Amino acid sequence: MLFPLSASWSWQRSSISLAILALLVFHYPQWLDRLLISPFPSPVPQDSAVLITGTSSGLGRNAAFSLADNGYTVIGTVRTAEDADRLKGEWRKERALPGGEIIPIIMDVAEDQSVLAGARAVAAILEERNLSLAAVVNNAGVGGQGSVLSRDGTASSYSRTFNVNVFGVVRVTQAFLPLLNLSGGGGRLVNVGSVAGVMCQEGGAPYTATKHALEGMSDAWRRELSKDKVSVSLIQPGFIASKMCDAPICDEKALPEFSNAVLHAVRDPYPKTRYAVAGVVVMPAWLAVWLDAVKHVYSLALHRGPLPLPLFQSLALHHPEHGYYSKGEGVIGAEGDFVTSPEISQAFGELLTCWFVHHYNTTSHPSNSTIRVVELGPGKGTLMSDMLRTFASLGVPVSAVSLVEVSKGMRSLQAEKLGVSVLEEDGEGRAVKGVIRENNVEVKWHDTIHDLPKAEEEVVEYIVAQEFFDALPVHQFRVEGGVWREVMVGVNWEGREGEEGEKNSQKFVGVKPSNPIPDSTSSTSTPPSPLTFCLSPTATPAVKTLLKTDHHGTATGVDDGAVVEIGAEGYGVMESLTTRFTNATGAMLVVDYGPKEGVPGDTIRGFKEHKVESLLGRVGEVDVTADVDFTGLRKSGERRIELLYKNEETKPKLPKPRIHGPVGQGKFLMELGLGARVQSIIESPTTSKSQANLAFQGMEKLVVDMGERFQILAVAGGGMKGVRGVAGGKMIGFGEE
Repeated sequence: MLFPLSASWSWQRSSISLAILALLVFHYPQWLDRLLISPFPSPVPQDSAVLITGTSSGLGRNAAFSLADNGYTVIGTVRTAEDADRLKGEWRKERALPGGEIIPIIMDVAEDQSVLAGARAVAAILEERNLSLAAVVNNAGVGGQGSVLSRDGTASSYSRTFNVNVFGVVRVTQAFLPLLNLSGGGGRLVNVGSVAGVMCQEGGAPYTATKHALEGMSDAWRRELSKDKVSVSLIQPGFIASKMCDAPICDEKALPEFSNAVLHAVRDPYPKTRYAVAGVVVMPAWLAVWLDAVKHVYSLALHRGPLPLPLFQSLALHHPEHGYYSKGEGVIGAEGDFVTSPEISQAFGELLTCWFVHHYNTTSHPSNSTIRVVELGPGKGTLMSDMLRTFASLGVPVSAVSLVEVSKGMRSLQAEKLGVSVLEEDGEGRAVKGVIRENNVEVKWHDTIHDLPKAEEEVVEYIVAQEFFDALPVHQFRVEGGVWREVMVGVNWEGREGEEGEKNSQKFVGVKPSNPIPDSTSSTSTPPSPLTFCLSPTATPAVKTLLKTDHHGTATGVDDGAVVEIGAEGYGVMESLTTRFTNATGAMLVVDYGPKEGVPGDTIRGFKEHKVESLLGRVGEVDVTADVDFTGLRKSGERRIELLYKNEETKPKLPKPRIHGPVGQGKFLMELGLGARVQSIIESPTTSKSQANLAFQGMEKLVVDMGERFQILAVAGGGMKGVRGVAGGKMIGFGEE
């Protein structure tokens, strides 16, 4: 078991599991696929029907009424004629809107022949009414209790529950898939899971096992059926009042929330992978209205143990629906949460471009070469817009632009800023390819640096990473008791277990953090959080690997309380980008905040409305950032270069790329002529007095306020003109280096 669910989780017995977890954290885009992948978008057929199993009462009945009210012909399965008559009568009495209809059929999902007979009956109804089947909603289910320590936990009790909740879903899906594909337009498969699919309770193993199985089946079927344009969604109801949930915690008011989730999964052009309904985790009442982003983190931390910071950051920033950067609008700018250098002054982008042009004019490249400009984390597109304008004004033609951006919202802002006519979108509606209307330059978007076009000798490539590395995940480690421990995010257990001697009606089940620590960025204005920072009980694989300690994580020569942050993913990105300049001429500028020398300490923080805020207070609404380890980035790039050029027989043909800096942003910009550029803007006859003041204030902010806090690191590749075997030569902006 990779993620133990018991509160008595032993880290000592889980070293193999943690080693796997460490690898998964480094490759989070792949392993988060199960949580984040979107279903295949499929057309929504008109004049269509929806099959729902288990509509005699509760969730199924309410979902059937909701779909019928929205114009669908709902074919609802019940097990007896009495249930069919009652369903018909209730629909006629309560029907809210004209247009839809509910047709009950008798079908038992636990019986093979009954399901086959039901499929024939539905086919006849569709043919008679000239309808297509738009969706199949597998809602029918039964409860199942039993402890392995008692007689009610035998194999036969598991068999009864599995026959309905798992095998019944398989029977219905296989029998009705041909009807979904009759129109050739695909369709929707909606499986109703449960909170029990992500958590467990004592005595509920048979039911919990079926819902865990449904989680895995839904993920597998989503991939299998995508080629047939059938999307697969899983709805995870929490504690909603029904025949299977009659405890005080079960909420009848949550029924409409479930029906709305079914409706969205059936008719929205881009249905979700999962729908968390009515609180998928046991939470205090005030937490029920908390952000969905917190629910994801809370659920993982509660039932699978404390999360390493890299995983927490990835969910908080890049969850496709609830992540901070998924919103797009309102993040960057004076009215947003932070202002970046390109938003402060146009001169910033102009001078970075001048540096690239200087490199282009002083290096050798094929006469038929073209130029590709790449930006990592392009924000609103302001920097790229300024750079392209400056390249053109200096007579250096750009042929292609590549933007590394995950967020759909941010891609839309970038396309608008650059004047791009989008020619291609992916299944999630994100821009993938287009052309700039003004000059016909091709623009492509990529999810990661690994998706960038291959570095080629005929393409000169200029890469800019402006405030990109600070958003990459970092590990944080602290010394306690002479041992390095990893900082993680777990569930805030305070008040969860009740007063001593109190007999709780609802037992709190989950993984309790062993060493909670305070949030140094919280304040009295920070809202209470269900999450807390904590320390690993022992040395994790990340401690042993990244800090190169012994098996126990011994902190030799370091005092208790010491804190370091290691941006392992940033090091890997730096190595990959540096490698590109061993195969093609080009250069890169990294602009970010962090110390010029040394490893960052306790710097990871939340940022909201231009000030530091708790990381855990408003997950998904707060930017997560950490100082960049420029020393580590430079060493990573240099190690990669030395490794590639170590063997004379296999080394690249181009000279070794050279790494320059880091140097303070203020010094770099002034050496490139920021003062003269701002003076020319101020003295322009078209510049108003207020614009002149803004230009001067912008220069002051870039040089004085941000001049030492922000560093610039450069990688220059390609042979210097007239000097054989030397890459780039002396670069402007880096003083006497």
